[in-house]
Parts: sequence; C-alpha cells; structure tokens
Amino acid sequence: MKFDNHSCYVKNIVFIDGVSRVGKTALSSIMTIYKKSEVLQFCHPLEHILPAYSLNHISKSFSKSYINTYFNEAIYNTFINRNLNTRENELTSIYSHHGTKNYKKRLLSSDGENVVKRLNKTKNFFPFMSHDLMVNYFKLKDFKLNFKLIEIYRNPVDTVMSWYNRGWGTRFINDSKSWTLSLNYKSKLVPWYSAGYENKYLKSTALERCVLNVVDLTQRSIYNHRKVGKNKKIFVITFENLLKNTNITTKKLKKFLNSAFIKDPQKYLKKARLPRTYDYSKTIRNKNYLRKKIDPKLFQKLDKLEKAYVKNVYGIKIN
Repeated sequence: MKFDNHSCYVKNIVFIDGVSRVGKTALSSIMTIYKKSEVLQFCHPLEHILPAYSLNHISKSFSKSYINTYFNEAIYNTFINRNLNTRENELTSIYSHHGTKNYKKRLLSSDGENVVKRLNKTKNFFPFMSHDLMVNYFKLKDFKLNFKLIEIYRNPVDTVMSWYNRGWGTRFINDSKSWTLSLNYKSKLVPWYSAGYENKYLKSTALERCVLNVVDLTQRSIYNHRKVGKNKKIFVITFENLLKNTNITTKKLKKFLNSAFIKDPQKYLKKARLPRTYDYSKTIRNKNYLRKKIDPKLFQKLDKLEKAYVKNVYGIKIN
C-alpha cells in the first residue's frame, strides 16, 4: 500500500532556512516589509518528518503525502485566519504583520472550495521559518513541493557560542521543551542529527556537543549546497552581511521574492534592530575561549571550518 494525496495548493512557499542560531529570526521578523508576504509560520511537522524519512524510519509515500497535506491545510487556514497566532509581539503573530486588518477581515471569510480557488490565484508568498532543510535537501526534493529557499550562513564560531549560551549542550537531553526530534540511544535522548556519533555525543562536555553538532550540520549543508550548485530558487546570505548591509540585502530579496516593499519598511527594520554593527573581535574572543575549553582535535575541525567561512563562505556563491 502506498500513501498519496493532492498536490500543494500554491507554488509560493518560501523557506527561511539554516542551522539553528544562524540569524533566521532576524530575517524572518522583517519579511513583512514585502507587500506580497503572508504572515510568517513555523513548519515543525516538516522538520520532524524530513529527518525521519532521511534516516529511513518512514516511507517516501507517507512522507510526501503527509507533508503535502500539512502545507495544504496550513496555507488554506491562513486564508480564513484559522489557527493563526494572535499573541502580540510574537514572531508569527498577525500583529507582527503589516496586514493585521486584512487577517481580521478573513475571520469573516466563508469556508469551502472558494478558498482553494483564491489560493490558486494568489500572487502572495507564504514564508515558513525552518531548520536544517539544506542538510536533507535532496530528500526534501522528493516531496515535490514548489518552493523558494533563503539559506542563511553564519560564522560557525559564533553559532557554537550561541548554541552553548542557549543551553543546547544539555537541553536536547533534559528539556522536554526543546521541540527537536530525538533518538533513543542506550535509554538516553540525543538530537536526531547526532545519528552515527551518539556515543561520542553523550561522552562529550556540553560545549563540545555544541561544536560537534554545529560542525556536522554545517558540513552537511555545505556538501549539499555545492552539489545543488547555482539555482535561481535558492537565495544565499550571511548573517553578518544582513546585519551590516541590510538595505542591500533587502533590495536583492525584493527581486528574488518578486514583491515591492510596503510603504514604511523602516518601522519593521528598526524593530528588528537592523542594520547593526558586527564586530569580528568578539568572534576572535569566542574562538580563543573555545580553544581553551574543548578537545584540541575537535577545535581543529572548527578552526578549519571557520577559516573556510571567513575566506569565501565555503566557496558558496552569495547573492
């Protein structure tokens, strides 16, 4: 028996993707400066299904069917304002979007086939903030979604320290609110991307676990990105460039997203504290701290990765 389902309603899904703590929140918070942007959403089901499929725990037919169903429902509900976030000041709240009044009007929309027809005609895009899609990019392609991808990279040294300060060296094991798909290894929990080095992960310090995961996920993203090559549906930025050159980046994204700006984009840029300075001396301090605190061989891997990032962002073409 094979699972199947309808194709996704719209062709305007935009994933804002990257390894955790690389700056997706900063970019996601300003997507509302584009007229055609719908409200931001998370896509946790995809982030759970995709690694499970990649690790051969579920079938391709089920994964594809489930994910298409999920996006059909999520996008359909957006057009009738069902299940959308009304908590003020949260990233995915309708109150963080330029079209708050429009979403309130949608509460009065009738349910039914007319919604599907509107979705098929809309020129708006639907932004979803995601994690680690590039890590499993070619498995993602199996789902036959029609999407654009904004991939964000950040200096891996700063990413590691952000992970550590966030508590990711221990939270995957101890915190039920980590929301990350976990594996059971010898009756202990490890994040799914530790598959293949679970024992090493558990024996490492909290800081070393962050380094292990960030280096591994980044290397896998680089490998797939290079394999993909030039692709007009993938837009690549660095977190540092977003901070320093916000106006240039947002203008380039304007073309990529095929959308004009709203009347007052500065309102949302200011709220996101963009642009802002980036001080590489802080990265150097982080690097020196890591040099003293983690296994020398592990530091060498991080050091090599960081140098490749500083040199030319791993050889990946930046938009």
